[in-house]
Amino acid sequence: MKSAKRSIWIGLAAMVIFFGCQWFDKLTKFTIPYSRDFIIPKNVPVNTPYNIHLPYFATNSKKYFEDNKTDPDLLEGCRLTLMRGNILNQSEQDFSFLSSIHIFLKSKTLPEVEIAYKNTIPPGVGDTILLDIPDVELVNYIKEDSLGLHVLVSTNTTTTTDIEVHFLMKFVLDAKILGI
Repeated sequence: MKSAKRSIWIGLAAMVIFFGCQWFDKLTKFTIPYSRDFIIPKNVPVNTPYNIHLPYFATNSKKYFEDNKTDPDLLEGCRLTLMRGNILNQSEQDFSFLSSIHIFLKSKTLPEVEIAYKNTIPPGVGDTILLDIPDVELVNYIKEDSLGLHVLVSTNTTTTTDIEVHFLMKFVLDAKILGI
């Protein structure tokens, strides 16, 4: 009888610890969204990689750190969790003119790193595309004052108009609890 009660208490304690840790873990995570617009110009050569370098943008990460009551030194990790593109200027245009797209994050002090890609874009994909996201640690990038994007596209057909696209990125940051 004593071992049954002991097992129940041990089970309850394990559940409290497990669910309590998950609760604390949620308290230490927050999301930083960024969005960037750019143009894929008309007449990009077919089957030839074409580079688009976007200007640097302010990260405003210090404000996000303050809003979430953390310090850059307390960050344990940062991962990109979403990279979604939308065509803005043409309702009849879709992303099937692309054969591939690769997006790189760049910093003035860190090496460029690939953060999203799509190697095979199916016909009729539509005017919204979700990119694949490699598991890359980005904590040092998110601490930077400014970041830039480098986009590499390959097309499978020639377009006769510029294609304006909007990309939404979501970074999830994880900070240490109380600095421990």
